[in-house]
Amino acid sequence: MRNTSYHPVPLAIIAAYSLSCGESEPFAAPSPDSASTGSGDVAELNQEPTDSDTEGGPSSLELDVRDDDAADSPDAMTTDLGSESVDASSAVDVRAAEGDASGADAGPACVPYAPGCGDLPTYDLATSKTQHPIVLVHGMGGFDSLGPVPYFVGVADDLAGLGYAVFTTVADPFNGSDVRAAQIAPQLDHILACTCAEKVDLIGHSQGGIDARVLVSELGYGDRIAAVATVATPHGGSTVAAQLLDLAPESVDPLIDLLGGFLAGLYADPLEETKVRDSLLWCSPEFLADRFAKAPIAPDVAWFSYGGRAGLTATGSPDCDGAALPNPEAKTPISASMLAGWTALGGLDGVANDGLVTVESAKYGEFRGCVPADHMQEIGLSLGSALKLYDHLTLYREIAQLFVDRGY
Repeated sequence: MRNTSYHPVPLAIIAAYSLSCGESEPFAAPSPDSASTGSGDVAELNQEPTDSDTEGGPSSLELDVRDDDAADSPDAMTTDLGSESVDASSAVDVRAAEGDASGADAGPACVPYAPGCGDLPTYDLATSKTQHPIVLVHGMGGFDSLGPVPYFVGVADDLAGLGYAVFTTVADPFNGSDVRAAQIAPQLDHILACTCAEKVDLIGHSQGGIDARVLVSELGYGDRIAAVATVATPHGGSTVAAQLLDLAPESVDPLIDLLGGFLAGLYADPLEETKVRDSLLWCSPEFLADRFAKAPIAPDVAWFSYGGRAGLTATGSPDCDGAALPNPEAKTPISASMLAGWTALGGLDGVANDGLVTVESAKYGEFRGCVPADHMQEIGLSLGSALKLYDHLTLYREIAQLFVDRGY
């Protein structure tokens, strides 16, 4: 029998591995209707992307939130779309019923009204591959972009080129998911107003998946979110986060927040005061279990999840067995930056993990399967390696196709 115990992780690892939370046991969630299956159910997640059908799609759009007067006007969050600045709280979605020339009812015609939409074309259900726009939600320590490199490297442009409407939201790098979700919410409203869409489909990496759960269960966005796919989200919490919370007394929080704020300020523009402890708290098993145990479940939101497994010795069995997709045969070397976390999570003992999150903790709703990648490779980053060890675009194409197959 393999050893599934977890080893203590020094505090310094959190600074080095700030793009996620960690590991623990999975949460149960209502599985979406899987009666309708398509190519998204048979594709393996280690295949190379093709060059076909890569032109003519809508452009991706990044929503960069700035709130300089939050203390005076908490609801006024400014959204930067292209070259225009807009108060997202003023975005309004206007829908009007119009008739044709003969006077017959032609059905509802959407007339978007949202300042700052710029040149973004109106979302057209007739030509879109998915029923709803796709929105990418980054994880802990995340960012809009580092220079020319976005958090989800190349994903938005790749999916847009394939005909999907894709948007990217921005939240604080280090803060609790209650704060982050409240920052994402007006951005979703603005996307809906600009596209005239009824709902959106979310893809959340790492803590971004926890943010999505807060949006649905606590902020009432179950009527505006059709489906959520999470990638390496620690739904079951992290024993590593719990250890770090016990290790660092609250008396040192101001110093840790100062360092975290300085780090975040180097590459992002946080909206709220940095709270590193809150970030860890939202990744701790007991806190998440208690928080979501009391939260209502939105029955109309479909949940899908993916876990990462890395390491040349990693087979993924039994953690990846029984998923909707077959366990890929490919094995990906763990990046140098992820090696310590991978070892601490039991990688040498056969525990499937991506260096920050175990596969078991990543399971929520319908578990789609494992990807042969570490936590950074899942979004296209290969820290500590000059080689591109995993084609992450395959994963996000599979998720987008899944939304198509299931009618989202």
